[in-house]
Amino acid sequence: MRVLQLCSKPLFPPFDGGKLAMIDTANGLKENGIEVIQWMIHTRFHTFPKQFTNEAGQTIEKSFIDTTINWKSAFLNLFKSQSYNIQRFDDKKANDELIAVIAKYKPDIIHSESIYCLTAIEEIKKRFTIPIVLRAHNVEHQIWERTAQITKNLFKKLYLNIIVKKLKKDELRIAKQSDAIIALSEIDKQFFQKYFPTKKIEVIGIGTRLKKSLVPTLPISNIFHIGGMDWKPNEDGINWFLNQCWPMIHDRYPQLECILAGLNMPQKFYELENVNVKVKAAKDAEQFMNQHQILFVPLLSGSGVRVKIIEALALGKVAIATNIAAEGLGVTNNNNILIANSKEEFLEQITKCMEKPEICLKISENAAIFAQENFNTLKNSQKLIALYKRLLKN
Repeated sequence: MRVLQLCSKPLFPPFDGGKLAMIDTANGLKENGIEVIQWMIHTRFHTFPKQFTNEAGQTIEKSFIDTTINWKSAFLNLFKSQSYNIQRFDDKKANDELIAVIAKYKPDIIHSESIYCLTAIEEIKKRFTIPIVLRAHNVEHQIWERTAQITKNLFKKLYLNIIVKKLKKDELRIAKQSDAIIALSEIDKQFFQKYFPTKKIEVIGIGTRLKKSLVPTLPISNIFHIGGMDWKPNEDGINWFLNQCWPMIHDRYPQLECILAGLNMPQKFYELENVNVKVKAAKDAEQFMNQHQILFVPLLSGSGVRVKIIEALALGKVAIATNIAAEGLGVTNNNNILIANSKEEFLEQITKCMEKPEICLKISENAAIFAQENFNTLKNSQKLIALYKRLLKN
């Protein structure tokens, strides 16, 4: 079987959750004897590296799209039915190149990792009879919907609500034309089933190969966050945490360090060393996590599941996260994760870790067991291949 995997950005370097999930999928398929061709979109923001290590040896094709936000185009889009999010990726040259890639490799399955890779879905369906599988990493419009909900500026809120309405329409249009949908959580599956009750929709989560190898270091000396600041919910969440939560935490535990890592880190975060906030490089996520202690994920908006939490759990790290950050993972508060949704709750959970180390040890142990049972790459690959085979029989 030959699978064409459509990727919304280059997978190198593999430094964010979305990339890791796509790489894990490709590697899992290949290990099960599936040939994988990868078509990657690269942009001015997500550039394709001149040198990279393609460890799995996948065949790679790529297309450039200029997704730069143009404020004039964004304004004029208000008078169009297509969402500006989709419009930025709807590039004729790239779509023609994708059509050519499909014709060249003649895949059995087209597996798209994003709606933004399928702006040409109507043309693909006209020309080919190849089943298209949409893997929904997020319910895209919900990211903007939740951002609008927490936005206080009335004009910005109005604009975001317009974006939400258009993007939801485009998202459902592309999902409807796909032959099957893969959701990463039961919550996302329920959303799509509401609109497409007869469509093949399966939950196939994100796997990890990481395993706990270290005993947590006590006493606790740092908390850390790892994640690209090019994803707005990450930046918004860290801004809120540093402005609202960290002053209280730092007052109570002035020796505690707050470590930040990830691509495109805003300069302002480098300037907070006087309150024990430090920015560090994380060339290898596993190594970085093992060098630090408690993961905090203060997402206030967003959708989908967080790969960094899955990896942290697998490594036996204690994670403190908002409900939105932990959404879809099936975790249990005070058992394999700690949940905090306000500055008071973040302070409470960090205090718990600092004052009761035996709780950290227990949660660490439970987290590692939970990850091994629920985020298995081999099982996910087998479920995915089974779905492909059912589609090909129809």
